[in-house]
Amino acid sequence: MLHIYLLGAVHMEAEGGPLKLPLPSTFSLWAYLLLHRHAPLLRDTIAQTLWPDDSEADARAKLSRQLYRLRSTLPPAPLGEGKEAGWLLTSATTVQWNPQSDFRLDVAEFERLSASPATTLAAVEIYSGDLLPGLYDDWLLYERERLRHLYIANLEQLVQRYRAEHDYRKAIEYAQRLLSADPLHEPIVRQLIAAHYQLGDRAAALAEYERFTRLLATELDAPPMPETVALYETVARNLPLPGSPITDEATAGPNKERRAADSVLPFVGRSHEMVRLEAAWRRAVR
Repeated sequence: MLHIYLLGAVHMEAEGGPLKLPLPSTFSLWAYLLLHRHAPLLRDTIAQTLWPDDSEADARAKLSRQLYRLRSTLPPAPLGEGKEAGWLLTSATTVQWNPQSDFRLDVAEFERLSASPATTLAAVEIYSGDLLPGLYDDWLLYERERLRHLYIANLEQLVQRYRAEHDYRKAIEYAQRLLSADPLHEPIVRQLIAAHYQLGDRAAALAEYERFTRLLATELDAPPMPETVALYETVARNLPLPGSPITDEATAGPNKERRAADSVLPFVGRSHEMVRLEAAWRRAVR
């Protein structure tokens, strides 16, 4: 089986040993075919996407040359029923990475595990870094941001899950991992402050607020959100957090369960719009 890793440090393995990656000139084509492996792609579409500044004829000629080089770079495909076609399926008008070939792609595994809350933790462990970090083609930007957003959403779920289960150390661990990927994620900063406070480490909670306030001032010249300031003031005064047992006893009534749920439920919806917005914002920052 061919193991292909596109998240973080890009590499390829077979039978436990490393393999040579495709040449830099064919790398974009290889990555594009892998990430669009579910259906045959028109040759014209591939050529125009990968070489948008070339004429149609020149782009098609480049595609033909790069396909030849890619085939010669990849290891021999295993033979057997349904596998004789090799890694690539080609016709006069289309090209496709063979989805029936004997390969395993970390991106596919990450997406599969991210689809279920029961396997969120396993999905997070697969994500070892951004998609193809050394490649800067325009077509890749959306895919990279989409997978990054999915990774962050997985971490958000884990933070909320462990806080709801009162496993505050785990909540802190995954909140810190999320902030290493997205330091300005203010809702998770609030989760981190609350988890430190609920663990009994009020000093760490206050220090986290001060650290984030300095970061905001340096990066965006902006103050924290009112919700973050309100949480800080609650911690500074050593008051119970909303949804804590003390608050629940004081506000018991028909809406008690709903208030407790509201304190741990994630923001949902608009995921596609959020991916586009975050991708645009990151490009603007760069």
